Parts: sequence; structure tokens; C-alpha cells
Amino acid sequence: MSMSSFERDELSKFDEDTLGNKLYQSLCGEEIRYLIILDDIWVDVWYNLHRYFPENQSGSRILFITWFQKIGFQASNKSIVRKLRFLTDDECWKLLQMKVFHDVSCPLELVDIGMKIARNCDGLPLAVVVIAAILADMKKNKTKWEEVAKSLSSHISKTTAA
Repeated sequence: MSMSSFERDELSKFDEDTLGNKLYQSLCGEEIRYLIILDDIWVDVWYNLHRYFPENQSGSRILFITWFQKIGFQASNKSIVRKLRFLTDDECWKLLQMKVFHDVSCPLELVDIGMKIARNCDGLPLAVVVIAAILADMKKNKTKWEEVAKSLSSHISKTTAA
């Protein structure tokens, strides 16, 4: 049985436990090897999910991408945990430019405000990529970018105060 043999509409009709059991059955077997990538998963969610991944000797792996190292350590006694560093302001700026302008240089009038936006992403690559997607879809003018910077600064000050 393969999970891909089910249509998306059919899968949405299953309750969580039935879907989990179908996943477990599809991952069982001596010939089955899998790589599961779980992005931004929380400890309590992993506790609910882990029973659906068989503990076999097939060489299968589960990769956790999370801010919480605790998940990696608690997931398995065989876990290898790597802590990733935050990006520097310069790396954020380079990533932002690459995502917004691709192979074209950033216009000089947008450099200062672009660097401010990049700094406000606090070293988080996903934040840079999300903001870059917004900037890429809007007009490349200073007024629009200042609105984004102001909105981002306002949002950050609210979340750090909470």
C-alpha cells in the first residue's frame, strides 16, 4: 500500500488516527526506506505523531527542522542535533537582494531601506525569504519599501514587548 495511491479528497475524509495508521502501514516492511522532513514541529505535536513512524532497521530517517533542540533529543536516543546559527545582518541583506532582484543589482535608492528591512528580520532566514517575496511582488520604489519597513518594525516591537 502506498499513501500516494489515495486521492487528496479521499485522505481528507479520514480522521487523524485512521490516517496515521494508514501512514504507518505504508512505511512498514523490510524493503521500505523513507526520509520524512518535519519543518517547525513542536514537542507536543511530535508526541502525537511519533507512533505513526515504524522503528525498523531499514535505514530510514526523520529530519526535524525546529528552533527547539529538545525535540531532537527527545525524538530518539540516536538523534544527532545540530544547532544552526542566525544569519548576520550582511547575510540577511545578501539573501534579501538575491530573492528580490535575482541577478540584477539593487537600485541605490533602495539600499539603505533594504538593509534596514534585512536587519529587522533578526537573522531568521525564513523571515527574509517571506519579506523578500512581498518586496518582489510590489513596485520597487522607496515609498513602498518604507511602508514595509515601518510595518515590519511595528510588528517586531509588538512581539518583543509581549
